[in-house]
Amino acid sequence: MADSVNHPVYYTNVSIECIEAMRISFGPTATFNFCICNAFKYLWRFDGKGKEEDIRKALKYCDFAEEITGGVTWQVSEIRQVANKKLNELYADLENIDI
Repeated sequence: MADSVNHPVYYTNVSIECIEAMRISFGPTATFNFCICNAFKYLWRFDGKGKEEDIRKALKYCDFAEEITGGVTWQVSEIRQVANKKLNELYADLENIDI
């Protein structure tokens, strides 16, 4: 099964992944900002669209941002905190469903 969070086919069907091409083309600062904004976007829309997948995508963009900076920044820390809270809430809601 294709991994739509970590290595989506539509971003990996060339010799390097899109995020690497962005780092080369735009530099680390612009790519870091893109990652943080993308993570924010996925958390913003998660409840109305992709639910768990959007939260996981937000966390993946945090991983990319950490790779660029070599560690955790306050932005990454804040986004991870919100994402993990939303993920825990989503799992708690699933546990409460009667089947």
